[in-house]
Amino acid sequence: MKSNNDINIILTCNSMNLELLFVTEVLKLNSLHYGCWNNGEELTLSNLRKAQERYTVTLLELIPNGVETILDVGCGIGDIALTLAKKGYSVTAISPDKNHKKYFDKNKNIPFYNTKFEDIRFDKKFDLILMSESQGNFSPIITFKQCKRYLKKPGYLLVSNIFNKNNKPSLNGVNSTEQEYMTQAKEYNLKLVKSIDITKEVLPTLQIAYNAYQKYFLPALNIFHYSIKKFAPLKYKLVKLFFYKQWKSLDRLRNYYEERIDPSFFERELSYKRILLMHQ
Repeated sequence: MKSNNDINIILTCNSMNLELLFVTEVLKLNSLHYGCWNNGEELTLSNLRKAQERYTVTLLELIPNGVETILDVGCGIGDIALTLAKKGYSVTAISPDKNHKKYFDKNKNIPFYNTKFEDIRFDKKFDLILMSESQGNFSPIITFKQCKRYLKKPGYLLVSNIFNKNNKPSLNGVNSTEQEYMTQAKEYNLKLVKSIDITKEVLPTLQIAYNAYQKYFLPALNIFHYSIKKFAPLKYKLVKLFFYKQWKSLDRLRNYYEERIDPSFFERELSYKRILLMHQ
């Protein structure tokens, strides 16, 4: 199984994540996260946008009273950071993706740093560190070390992301189970306040992606392979011979997505959790 870092390398060009670029520039979604669906909603892009708005609302409801300063790690295009700022929080946003900077140029009240979480150097601490679908991009140890450096006491870590349910290594790029995550968190004096499972609420987004994958991507890929093999068999063999590494990378990427967006696989092997931890 490919690791999350290896897949990110395939999906990254000039420090921009191509997957996120497709979501924002082609699908014109205002958010990058899975969304939070109501039972029975029709699987449409319009309802996906509503589900993403609902995701933000329900996530912010978990922020404890007394929190004023927030570090938004892996802020994406800034929809959550902007909502936080509108509610009166003092927000600092970070992301290593170059494409995200332009979304903050208009939001002068939200400081944006184009950097990795492990590379930040601040002279201040925060009441809460937020990781909405970003904590899987680095090891839990990096998370907890940075929390120790940049969280006040008391302070909070709010994570909303995918966890490995059955402890299979690097399953779909997800390495940590919730239990492993919590065990490591305790070593850095982070205490569990709340854990909420929203797996069923995010599955419709996967179903939309899986339907599109089956309906459009796979037939197009099969047509491409068939056409090249039939009408240019020599070129087909030469491409596979001289670009073997790149060809295998595309195969691995296809396998990665087949697992990542398959709703039945996700529900069986993974869980989507919201976890609130207190730094004491």
